[in-house]
Amino acid sequence: MSGGGEPGPDAGEAEGARASDDGARGALSAAERGDTMSPIRRVIVRVSVIAAIAGGVAASVLLARGVLEEVPQLILELNPWSASATVVAAAPSASPSATTAAASASAPASAAAPVPASGTAAPGAPPPAGTFSPYPFDEQEQHLADAAARDDVTWLTLARSGEVVDLAPDSFLALAPRDAPYTLDDLLAQGAAQRIDDTTVAVSRLVFVRPGASLVVDAPGTTLRLADPADGPSARIVAWGASLTLAGTAEAPLEIVGWDSAVDEPDAGDSDPRAYIRVESGSLTATDVALSDLGYWSGPTGGFAVTGTPTTPSTGAISRVTAEGLHIGLYADDTSALAVADSSFEGSAQQGVLLGTRADATSLDAVTVRGSGADGILVRQGVDDLSITDGEVSGSARWGLFADGTPRADGPNPNGYGVENSSGLSIDGTTFRDDAFGAVAIAGTSGVAITGTDVDERGIGIRLTDSQGSVDGNTVRVSDGRGVVFSGALTSARVADNALSGSGPAAVSVEDGASDVDQRDNTTGDWTVKWEILIWIEQHPLALLWALVLVIPVLGIAFVAVRMRRQRRIRELVESTTIALARVEKEQYEAALRGEPVLVGAAAADAVGGGAADAVGGSAADGDVLLSPLLAEALAEADRLDESVVASAATSAPVSAAAGEEAGAAAGTTWLVGGPITGGNGRWAHSVRGSAAPTEPSVEERAPARAATAGLAPRLRAAALAQVQPGHETPSAVESAVASTGRFASVEELAAAAVLDGGKPIDAVARTLRVPTATVAGWVSRARRLRAPL
Repeated sequence: MSGGGEPGPDAGEAEGARASDDGARGALSAAERGDTMSPIRRVIVRVSVIAAIAGGVAASVLLARGVLEEVPQLILELNPWSASATVVAAAPSASPSATTAAASASAPASAAAPVPASGTAAPGAPPPAGTFSPYPFDEQEQHLADAAARDDVTWLTLARSGEVVDLAPDSFLALAPRDAPYTLDDLLAQGAAQRIDDTTVAVSRLVFVRPGASLVVDAPGTTLRLADPADGPSARIVAWGASLTLAGTAEAPLEIVGWDSAVDEPDAGDSDPRAYIRVESGSLTATDVALSDLGYWSGPTGGFAVTGTPTTPSTGAISRVTAEGLHIGLYADDTSALAVADSSFEGSAQQGVLLGTRADATSLDAVTVRGSGADGILVRQGVDDLSITDGEVSGSARWGLFADGTPRADGPNPNGYGVENSSGLSIDGTTFRDDAFGAVAIAGTSGVAITGTDVDERGIGIRLTDSQGSVDGNTVRVSDGRGVVFSGALTSARVADNALSGSGPAAVSVEDGASDVDQRDNTTGDWTVKWEILIWIEQHPLALLWALVLVIPVLGIAFVAVRMRRQRRIRELVESTTIALARVEKEQYEAALRGEPVLVGAAAADAVGGGAADAVGGSAADGDVLLSPLLAEALAEADRLDESVVASAATSAPVSAAAGEEAGAAAGTTWLVGGPITGGNGRWAHSVRGSAAPTEPSVEERAPARAATAGLAPRLRAAALAQVQPGHETPSAVESAVASTGRFASVEELAAAAVLDGGKPIDAVARTLRVPTATVAGWVSRARRLRAPL
């Protein structure tokens, strides 16, 4: 600056250079914005938070599934060269003393031997021990499987010779063929059974009825305890190629119970080789018998089994038999014309009734199956001509009745199985209720007839897959599922005269290529359609919770990203506008120092185009704002309204001599958005008439202006007061949205400054601030008039 207070040419050039540098930067630095964290550190923090949330959710899921408990062993398996892994795998049972001795013995040799290079083995050293663990299995279950396999070998040996090397002579009784049948008295006489009291007999040996022999236990009111001693095999009654008869009376049934001799009580649970009854390739007759706590592991050893071979099937008649707590209530395989009537099978660990391969012409009449641990009645492949009448199946852990009649093979195979499916399955007058999966599921079976059945289930009532038959005259009630379902391209069926009620996607559902389904006269008026997704959510309530736990953070991240992007745009707009205003103020300051009065806004108004009318259809020169005709019309209307209000406010207020003098001084005052810049509000100003601070208007000068603008809207009243009262700064036009910048009092000031001073397009500013374009255009027009001199 020169001695006369005027800036010299060098100072002016320096100021211009600094202004150019500021404009070139075009944005505030991170420190100026208050961002003390680097972008890399910010990304690391965000990724860490997201990873922590995802890891917590994953750990919760894995912990609930028990996966985390296997992590230590997995680490050892994945690191076979680990010393600890080698020790554990190579010698898991080595004692501490043995380990210490081995270490002591090998220490001198180790000290003397040269140390091999890293990653290589010493010459002549044995390869590292393998750490591959064996395939995991349940040892207790394998023990049961081995016991069942040994039983089959034992029975075959006894059938041929009557002797078994692996059994002590006093642990079994083999009954050789004779004309007269053996009885309970024979068992007592030969020491295989001992009478405890008048009604209780303990059977302590294996009783094996050899081919051609017959055993008749006709003992009404008697309880046979098949013992399971702790030091030997449990007692069993097996007829191999022979005949077995068990009989009581309706008033006094014969009771046969598995007995745990160690605790002297019934042998509950099937976790050990319990006693059982089996007939192989023979004949079984059981009447008025109560069975309990028998069987383990497989079908033949399941508790009450009738089995045979393809050439010598078994036969039998079972009536008024109750079985409770057996492994499998009744198992039949390779049987012919097995008849089961008026019997019940309850609380079985697996199936209540299981019909295996070639259990042909089986009839289940008035059979009750309750509380099975799997399917109530399971029909395997190769079963023909099954009849189920007047029965009841309830409380099964899977299906009430599941019948798989699909062919056992579809072409040549090593086992020589046929390619024919099962045929003949009749269900009449049977009740199904409260089964986990549904009432009836039939697959690959021909000649199906389901009539007069009462179904009350949750899920599926009756399902036919690739089967042929009819479903007529049934009453089906299903909640949250389907009444009758036909699926598979091979299905050909008729569904008629059924009463279907409940809720679910459909009362009768035809799906998966099933097209040949004849529907007639079914009553579905009481059926309520319910979406399957709602059913699934109701059945899996925690799934919705987990979905919310996983989805909400994802949506939150997306929301935060969108908001951060918008905030970044607003911040960039504020920064660029602030820099533009600072540049203008700097220029005004320099002009004031040079004694050149400047009115900011006149040039900006010309740059905008001088009004909406000039902007329509004009050429888009640098700095011009082009408006659509509709927007220009709205802007022109806003101009006319605001001009009339401001003019009326200015002419209605008398101006004193002092005010006129002040108005004359206004020619040297710098104007910005919202009013003149004065020295009393932090926005400096300099008058060319002197350096004295501007004086505040008197009370008399303020009163006429307040009266003239009292009836106006707050926004317009503030603008009018700014025109008629020098030294007064216009308050905020809208609620403050960017007050934290310290530069703008409102969104309106920011938008107007961004367009007039920052050169931003109106539509771009409107999108950034999420304000209608017409509103921003009105703000710009109003700011342009307020900046113009009176």
